[in-house]
Amino acid sequence: MRSIFVLTLLVTVAACNRETRPAEPASPASSGVETTTVAGKRRDLRNAQISVTTPLIPSAMASCNPAKTEYAEGEAVQLLLKLNESPVGLVVGARVRDDDEEIAYVTVPAEGKKELTVTVEEKLDAGTYRLEGYWGGNLVCEHDITIR
Repeated sequence: MRSIFVLTLLVTVAACNRETRPAEPASPASSGVETTTVAGKRRDLRNAQISVTTPLIPSAMASCNPAKTEYAEGEAVQLLLKLNESPVGLVVGARVRDDDEEIAYVTVPAEGKKELTVTVEEKLDAGTYRLEGYWGGNLVCEHDITIR
């Protein structure tokens, strides 16, 4: 009995002192992954002119234009919108800016309509303003208008 105990103890000690080798990484052939290396000289492309063609995504707007570009002082400004897409809950809007300052902002529910007019009733002083059109909170057009 004593010899079995000693033998078990020796095997256990021998097993604990074994060095373990790290597993070898799988080769591309064995893992099913194929790699390709493109060889070429390294180049500094920081100042290179690179041409990239990006496909156009159909616009949600067919058109977005002011009713006219010149208005009389005190006259309401109108933005005419033609929509390609008018989902339920859509809100469109018009914003009038003087440089970086917002002068007026009007929103209108589109309610599935394909054509609508957003009217800015704010009385504008004489000068040149920027009229912006919004579709669901996204800027879709910008036009300069003049108040005389």
